[in-house]
Amino acid sequence: MIQTLRYLIYTALTSFFVHFVFKIVGLIPLLCFIVQSVVILHILSQNHLTGSEVYASSLIDWQIKNQHKVYQISNGFYYPTQAQTLTLPIEVKSRTEFKHSQKKLIEFIKTHQIQVIHSHSRAAAKLAHAVSCKTKVAHVSTLHGRQHPSWSKKILNIYGQYQIAICENVKNQLVSEFKYTDRKIKIIRNGVDASIFNFKIFKKTTSEKIKIAIIGRATGPKKTRTEVFLTEFTKLLTGKNLKFEFHLIGAEKTDLDPAFHHNNIVFIPHLKLNSDILHQYDVVVGSGRVCMEALLSGVPTIAFGECNYEGLVSEKNIHQVLKSNFGDIGIGTFE
Repeated sequence: MIQTLRYLIYTALTSFFVHFVFKIVGLIPLLCFIVQSVVILHILSQNHLTGSEVYASSLIDWQIKNQHKVYQISNGFYYPTQAQTLTLPIEVKSRTEFKHSQKKLIEFIKTHQIQVIHSHSRAAAKLAHAVSCKTKVAHVSTLHGRQHPSWSKKILNIYGQYQIAICENVKNQLVSEFKYTDRKIKIIRNGVDASIFNFKIFKKTTSEKIKIAIIGRATGPKKTRTEVFLTEFTKLLTGKNLKFEFHLIGAEKTDLDPAFHHNNIVFIPHLKLNSDILHQYDVVVGSGRVCMEALLSGVPTIAFGECNYEGLVSEKNIHQVLKSNFGDIGIGTFE
């Protein structure tokens, strides 16, 4: 339990907002508590790039920088990580496959003397729970979205000794629907590296056109979100006789319907973001981590996620916007 609590406090410090408060308040005794090096295993079930993998990679980078030994296991890897990696079927379809992965994972944990398991998806949590029960290794989960309701989740909490929710809407579901213990659920938002995303007073770009960056994948529900935004804002800007250009960062041309394949829409499938890139745009549109990075860089930001259109983020609505992770997680949406 102490190991889990130490890890949870350490994880909290990697969140930009919590880390900022920590520096201001100067809670030195906590540093003494968490200074011990920990051997950590992050488990994901990635079949494509999602926010949970970026979240985990950012956390891993910080942990390694602070002298912890970190491993990462997943179905696949789609974002750079400094951790030592192992590909293993985490999201499996049969009981036989699950047992095979469980056996391999137990062997890995014993060989590498893992002290904390950190899971990042339902499939990862299910496997981590089974392994934690057999090895007695501490288990913590980050829940990146609302969970599908089921009696099994109410009867058995597979998400570890402590749960990390990325926003209030996730935590509220765990407490109200699944009756999980409130004091064992901590809200830790996406961590952002302030050395990569630096604030700069906003100035309109020198381009004659309004340059709008829509950042994130455009598959699944986000395909619909992207097409709706393009349609409505094209009407709005055209009606005001304004010149504009959309840059879709993280989206492939084939993700959208042919109607959206025209000259003022530029597709940039792969681009690692930083403040210099974001400062090239007049407006950034996105959800989750993207909004935090844009706001930290001082760029006007519109929060539009899978669930909600929150609009332009300001001091007036920031607290409401944070509850939904900038529009990605609503009252009735699931991971």
